Amino acid sequence: ASGRLARAPTPTSGPLEPPRASPTRIPTTRRGTRGCRGAALFGSWLLVLPEYILNVSAIRYGHGTFTGGQMAAMNLSSGVVCVALVARYFLGEKLSRRQILGFVLMTLGVVLVVYR
Repeated sequence: ASGRLARAPTPTSGPLEPPRASPTRIPTTRRGTRGCRGAALFGSWLLVLPEYILNVSAIRYGHGTFTGGQMAAMNLSSGVVCVALVARYFLGEKLSRRQILGFVLMTLGVVLVVYR
């Protein structure tokens, strides 16, 4: 043996054949993926930018009023809520009752942290 591990046979290939491509795999060229990456990068910044601006302005105006822990609790929870809203309204994902309960409990926790 040359030190290589033998590839285990799969249901779609024999012991000496390379694995076959999945029928759901869409081949792409290098040129075709560059535009997709740029669009994904632009779209992700478009989704994240409002939350970023909200958090930066909240830190700016909250300095001296809230402690670091209070501002961190608000910033972290707002990030989770923003991701859930994007998933719900842009990606069409459904929120379960358990997830909604989790958001309610998270909000209660932030209220307990912020208001002494």
